[in-house]
Amino acid sequence: AAVISARGYERLRPGWTDLDYIGWYVGSPAEAAAFEDEARRAVAAAPDARVPRMHLAEFLRLAGRNAEALEQLEGADDDVFGLGRRAAIYLQMGRSGEAIEPLVQAIELEPDNATLWSNLGLARVRIGDYPGAIVALREAVALDPRLLPAIQNLSLALRRSGDTAAADTVTQQGEAVALALATESFTAAQELLRRGDPDRAVAELQQAERLHPGIANTSYLLGVSFNMLGDGASAETSLKRCLQIQPTHPYAPLELAYALANQCRLTDARDALLAYIAAGPP
Repeated sequence: AAVISARGYERLRPGWTDLDYIGWYVGSPAEAAAFEDEARRAVAAAPDARVPRMHLAEFLRLAGRNAEALEQLEGADDDVFGLGRRAAIYLQMGRSGEAIEPLVQAIELEPDNATLWSNLGLARVRIGDYPGAIVALREAVALDPRLLPAIQNLSLALRRSGDTAAADTVTQQGEAVALALATESFTAAQELLRRGDPDRAVAELQQAERLHPGIANTSYLLGVSFNMLGDGASAETSLKRCLQIQPTHPYAPLELAYALANQCRLTDARDALLAYIAAGPP
């Protein structure tokens, strides 16, 4: 897809395809419209071709337009990707029971796909089949020990089935994985900022905050990134969150002054700058 190839992304996550990055790259309404227009033209030019329809279906799913996505999958969901996408749409629509059959079919075709096992486990959790969910989710985690949704849902299934001790163990495992993934995203963001790419740094840092909230330096670096993009309001929010976590953060008051100045709030910026000066050298 043009939007994806134009913006690129060197640090691909293991096992992800270009389609997985549509959610990262199609961020603005203009980009989304351009991507959809291109995808629909590709489908119209080759109505029997599977790949353009899969691209369009995945975009529509990520955009929350599930009924339209299902229309694109009609007659094109007899392989692992199509079956998996149909199941993902059903899960997104809250039709978890209907997701089970396509997931089982997809797993028969590709039994070592951890994501399929994870989604099957999620579907079974949602319909209350905790023993079946535990089997599927244990398989997912065995295939990919860093697949955080599978770990989190396994903990939930174990707890709801009454095995509290096992659930606690899995929860601790999930916390360790979340911290490791958040650290990777933070490190990637630092490199992106060094290369002058705050846009993608924001995506990595937001991911790090979701995975492991409450880290002052993550919120600080997110504020720096927003300042580099000229988004003073978002920078202010991130930097104030940083200072809530660590009131004595050595650099956040200075960066907050920049954020406030970017919003033409010069009195507030002066106060933040004075607070930075009063704290002394870091």
